[in-house]
Amino acid sequence: SSNPDVQTLFVWDSVGFTESEMQVNTELGNQVVGQQAKALATVGRKLQSNLSLNNGCLLAINQGRADFNAMNPRYASVKSVGGEGWAHLLSTDISFTQSGKIHAKSTDTMPIGIETKIKVTKSKVGDNWGSNFKIALIGDDGYDFEYNLVQSAQEKGLISTGRSPKYVSDNGEEIKGSNMYNLVLNLKKPENQGIRDEIWQKLLLMYFPYLYRDWE
Repeated sequence: SSNPDVQTLFVWDSVGFTESEMQVNTELGNQVVGQQAKALATVGRKLQSNLSLNNGCLLAINQGRADFNAMNPRYASVKSVGGEGWAHLLSTDISFTQSGKIHAKSTDTMPIGIETKIKVTKSKVGDNWGSNFKIALIGDDGYDFEYNLVQSAQEKGLISTGRSPKYVSDNGEEIKGSNMYNLVLNLKKPENQGIRDEIWQKLLLMYFPYLYRDWE
């Protein structure tokens, strides 16, 4: 109320571990099937109107699980707590699933991270519905900017692939690594921030060609 023009971001961590009043008060072993979904549907409708009126945004983190009722567990779809009612309330629904392991070198046995498969299953705020892509989650750094930058730049042909990947800047400066991860580490160095930013800007123009305009 003191800053009505400022948008507020609320983070709900997590939806799956939030119990309804009935679940909290019930005895162990009692059946409360569907109570959590009903409670979320009620709360969701109230949240939706309050967020709209008060310039708010909610980021809700949920857990995915396999459909227990699937005839063949191998082909079971992923479901989340809240059911269809909760899903209909969402403006954007993005799923994150583990896809594979990442190694610094091909000969390494211990991984340094995992590939995360991301799918936009619903979007009312953009044209990215159905997008399906992978990003790298590195153990020490999280969703590492430079690693994903190099990976995307290789896909777009800005950085060479192979044993010694390299990038040549617009002014002829060359940066390379003994392998992909070594190039990532080189781009993290303070003296190479200018080259990193150049690669980033080129990727932005490739991914969003109609978002930028030459005003000269």
